[in-house]
Amino acid sequence: MQPHAQPTVFVREKELGELAEIAREDFTPAAALLREELRRAIVLSDEEFPRGFARLGSAVEYVDFLSDQIQRITLATHDAFGPDARKVSVASPLGAALIGLCPGDVFSWTGGDGKPRTILVVSVTAPDRAPGDRRAV
Repeated sequence: MQPHAQPTVFVREKELGELAEIAREDFTPAAALLREELRRAIVLSDEEFPRGFARLGSAVEYVDFLSDQIQRITLATHDAFGPDARKVSVASPLGAALIGLCPGDVFSWTGGDGKPRTILVVSVTAPDRAPGDRRAV
């Protein structure tokens, strides 16, 4: 598989502080990936939604090219993801990779095991929560 240029990352202005705090609190490679993604993100106000993008509480369907399977997860904060395997923390490698991506985006990184990982975002379903509600769905 040919390497891809990393896609544009979008972050809601209201969530930027919370995501940055999560990234600052951890010194793992996943947190470093989240910090890098936040550095290159385009920050959008609540009025600026050009298209759906993965954010806290979003349900994301993606293809994992390592396993060649389609997965569906919900992005959550690291303290809200719990034991449900379908909720993925944004402080994890997969969560940090997915945050801010849109359907059709392809993202590649090197996993903790040294293997290259590549995912394709198939769909993003907006979180079902009121504006200002910071709880993960």
